[in-house]
Order: sequence, then structure tokens, then C-alpha cells
Amino acid sequence: MTESIVIAPHPDDEVLGCSSVLRESATTVVLLSDGVPPWTPGDDVNALRQRRHHECEAAWETLGARVKDVVEMGLRDLSVWRSVPDLTVALGDLLGKFKSATVHVPAYQRGHPDHDAAYVAALRVRSVLTNRAFSWRVYSLYGYAPDESLHFGHLDRRSFPDVEVFGEGLRELDRKAAALMCFVSQLRPDSIVQRWLDRPEPESLATMPASAIIDPGVSFYERELDFARHGARVAEVDALLERLLPGREPRQA
Repeated sequence: MTESIVIAPHPDDEVLGCSSVLRESATTVVLLSDGVPPWTPGDDVNALRQRRHHECEAAWETLGARVKDVVEMGLRDLSVWRSVPDLTVALGDLLGKFKSATVHVPAYQRGHPDHDAAYVAALRVRSVLTNRAFSWRVYSLYGYAPDESLHFGHLDRRSFPDVEVFGEGLRELDRKAAALMCFVSQLRPDSIVQRWLDRPEPESLATMPASAIIDPGVSFYERELDFARHGARVAEVDALLERLLPGREPRQA
């Protein structure tokens, strides 16, 4: 039986973008970061890390998710984009244990630099694990729509011609909302989770494209989340991830 694997940059991304997968098939969830942002006071780091772990478990139970295994990579929030080479090795080692799998990764949407880094790392792994029967899929989290409004569950059909939409029914949206409400640490005014709850949207998934063109559109994380204050400047992130795309790195002599 083909395994289902969901790569989530932060605890809650797997529910926010991939609830349909979690409910439909036995899934291994790969959490790249612990969800602890860099501005968290030192005394609160461990408590928040444990809290986010417990919130995941509560959300999965509420959703009716079929999570069979959890792998935690242990990176910090807003550090994934700085760790793509090491993450590529770790993901390659992990996925190399599977003979076949459907791997779900966040689409490149400029909503969060760690989401985009997960996409680039997955591209790098895909370029290496060519002898595996893998199906590579992208799922939407959030980013700007063409009119520069925040949009959940949107994948541009020009880049992803085979977009599939899941969870459009009221019952599915209500179930997902109940699961997202388990992430109590993220329920604050204007947070990402709260924004979805204020305006629920279904999910979109598509085949990972063969080409790795990065959309140069407006960055949500720099404009609205102000991550530049914490070193995640869009020009720096773009330059690093562009350089790390498969085939772009200089070969070693």
C-alpha cells in the first residue's frame, strides 16, 4: 500500500492545508519545526513547544485524522529557510525508507519563508530519489491572491493545471474549523489561524510542477507579518532559495 506523507513546516500547517489527506488515508506527518517563534522568551520555549505538540494531537482527534506516525525534525520557527541543505539530507534519509509514497508539501506562495523552504527542500529530495515510486503533491496554505488580498486554499491554475479542491461542504469546513480551534496558542486577533476561522476556505492540492520557477510576487510575510525584523528579509530569502534550487548550486571541485 502506498504511504501518505504530509510535510508540515509548523504544527498546525498539516491541518490548515491538508485536512483532507489526514482524514482520507493513514498518514505520516513530518513536522519540520517546533512552532516556537524566535521572539519567545527563553523561559517559555519548552512550555510552548509542548503545548503546540498537545494542540496537534487534540486537533487530529477532533478532525478524525488517521495519523499513523509523527516525525519531528526539531527546527525552530523562522529557521527552516536557513536550513535547507541540512533539511534536504534529513528528508532524503527519511523518505528513502519508503519504497513508494504520496508526498504532500506546501506550495511556494510567499506566505511564510519556512513554507517556501519546505518546497525547495522537497524539490531537492525529489531530484535525488529518482528510483522511488513517489507521487509528489503540493498543497496550499496562504499567500496573496492576484489582487493582493490574503487567500487560503488558492493555487494558480496557470502554474498548477490539475488543481483539485477538497472540503467545500459546510460539514467539512465545520469539522476543520473545530480542529483548528484546538490550536489555542494561535487563536489571537488577526493570527493566521484566526483569519481562516473568520473566513473558511476549502483546500487545494495539485501535482508538484516539473519546473521550479519561483513566483516573484509580493511577499505576505514581509509586508504583513513583518518578519524582516527577525532577519527574514524577502530579498535575502529569495536569493538563498533560488540558489538552492536543484541544479543551481555550484559543483564542488
